[in-house]
Amino acid sequence: MVDGLVRDRVVTVDRSGRITFAVPALAVALRALLGCRDVRPFHATITRVVTDRLGPVAAGAAHPRLADHVAAAGSVLDASLAVPLLLAAARTSAKSDPSWGARAYHSALRHLSPYDPRATGVLRESVALSLRNADHVGVLALGERVLASLEEWYHGDGRDGERGGGKGQYRSDEPRVEDLDHLEWVTRACTLSTLHEHRSPQTDDVDPRYGVALAQVPAATALAALGGAYGIGPITPITPITPITPIMPITPIAMTTLPDTGLPRASRPPGPPARHTSDSSLNPGPDPDPGPGPAPDPLPSLAEVRLLAAAVGPRAEFERTRQALAQDAPAHALNAASLDRLRNAAAYGDLVGALGAVLGERYAGVGQSTAVQYHAMVRDYLTGRWDSALSAARRIETRGRADGAPGVAQPARALAAEIQLVRGKLGRAREWLDLIPDSVSHPLVARARLGVRYWSGHGDQAMEAEAVAAAWRDVRRAREDGLLAGLDRVLLRILSIAVERNDPEAVRHTMAEIENLHEEAASPMTHEVLLVGRGMAHADAQSALSAYELVRERGDVPLLVDCCGCLAEVGDDPERWLAEATRSGHALGMGRPVRSRLGAAARRRNVSLPRRRAARGGRSERDERGERDVQLIDLVSDGSTNRQIAARLGCSEKTVEQRLTRLFKRTGCRSRAELAAAWLDGSLVRQGLVPGTGASERHGGDGPALPTG
Repeated sequence: MVDGLVRDRVVTVDRSGRITFAVPALAVALRALLGCRDVRPFHATITRVVTDRLGPVAAGAAHPRLADHVAAAGSVLDASLAVPLLLAAARTSAKSDPSWGARAYHSALRHLSPYDPRATGVLRESVALSLRNADHVGVLALGERVLASLEEWYHGDGRDGERGGGKGQYRSDEPRVEDLDHLEWVTRACTLSTLHEHRSPQTDDVDPRYGVALAQVPAATALAALGGAYGIGPITPITPITPITPIMPITPIAMTTLPDTGLPRASRPPGPPARHTSDSSLNPGPDPDPGPGPAPDPLPSLAEVRLLAAAVGPRAEFERTRQALAQDAPAHALNAASLDRLRNAAAYGDLVGALGAVLGERYAGVGQSTAVQYHAMVRDYLTGRWDSALSAARRIETRGRADGAPGVAQPARALAAEIQLVRGKLGRAREWLDLIPDSVSHPLVARARLGVRYWSGHGDQAMEAEAVAAAWRDVRRAREDGLLAGLDRVLLRILSIAVERNDPEAVRHTMAEIENLHEEAASPMTHEVLLVGRGMAHADAQSALSAYELVRERGDVPLLVDCCGCLAEVGDDPERWLAEATRSGHALGMGRPVRSRLGAAARRRNVSLPRRRAARGGRSERDERGERDVQLIDLVSDGSTNRQIAARLGCSEKTVEQRLTRLFKRTGCRSRAELAAAWLDGSLVRQGLVPGTGASERHGGDGPALPTG
């Protein structure tokens, strides 16, 4: 039925699955109509008719869609009938229709009290299903239930500030160790999903109960601290784990110490031994229908969390944690290629790329989470698809604002600012940077800040010097925070400025810092930057050529342009390298900063800077029309009026109206808002209605999608 309403355009569905009415008055009328009649008894009657014949469990397994009637019946149905039916429906639908199964689990949890012995197991089943299908929003939807379960399972007076010491009392006559395991696992899963939405559970504006929840599960505390290393929230140390004082009467889970790690883990609280039961509804497994053998844990272990955090820091710590992981879990030891991918991902704050490198097939790195979209943005940035990267940045920004609790999208903002800077659009780069608090010291942010400040004051020696001085302060702050990954690119930009300003002392100082950084971090990217730096500072053509080959193999188009620019200065064949740098620069839409540097290199080598040439045979009329349509959609998405568009394109308002009319007819959009939305989500490109590449002016280059008001 809903599909029919979507086809008829009565309702619309956005990328996150939210349904809205095209005509708000219709939603108001339907709400008033539904309030006139209580339909719950009707749905309860349908459910009872089926369950009287088959029984709750058999009815749920045979007719999973009956779960919708149970949910609609609400409290009219007794939990003794509703819960077994819903659990059977959820487990039956878990593989064939995960979203339906998740809905059934959520309905079952609404009927279960936190005191119910089935509650924690069902909660874990539900979270495991959502996590296995990369539905992190679905996991976070259970956050309140997780907090309620932690509150109900433990209590203590907490008035004297003491923790442990026998004061705590288990909220069950028969405590079971599996309940503790379920709660710990679910809390860790919620923490991981929080990070996937680029939200930190450790910021000041977060509900304080989440801090208390983390205190119950130190493994989740370590995972939450990982966010700061990847540009998500404040920088906090992973070890040692310091429990925080609870602000509500909850006694912490008793702790023992893991061998060789010094990290605590949950252990069974004092009390009578658990009584096991063969009733599957009372003792549900953690993973519905896991198949033969134990299901792999999709969550990183404490040793893996340490490795993920160490990837941003010194090589010695990274090696130590790698060896510890190999000793503790030989099956999870990483090969050299995976370790390189981990460190490269860490340099860009790419949590999904880092988790994929560490967890391998255990990780469900798909879905539509903010972290997954940022991973795609990093990939597009490195491979030169900058229009797509900027589109992803705008989607991330819009998603963070639309979800109520804004996500911490600092890495995406910094990377978007970097793209705009290199394209010569300083105003748009500043718009992105203005969204980032000054307290953020991530190297991605420091690099973009340096570029924007330097080029904003280009020609003013005082402003240029202040920009470089501020960059050195950012470098020191990042070092103090233990963020070495990505600092190489900041130092490379400082070095290029020193070379441009012909400041030998600054060149020597910066090269010394780059060499020290490589000695300390010894990552693939610091090695590349060291080689490029030697080419810039010492006119070492062989080092620059080695860097070029390494960067090309890794697939970093922006750094490849820098390598070509360096080789144009010091190499034997400047025309070749200028041609390649110019070709790649045009593909990326690079602007004044890069063109100025390449032009200066051409003059110093007494060669001509290659000009951009049209493709053989010229562009077709269709290509040119597509480019004009993209430019028009770009301006519409920017909120420009027809008069403003006409002034920008150098045509009349009537021409703009005619072109918009043709666009609406060809795309099926009925308004400017629909046209902008279709361009934003990429559907126009996917349908072949407009070109996806070849235009340097796209909506993705317009800067952040800031809300009005």
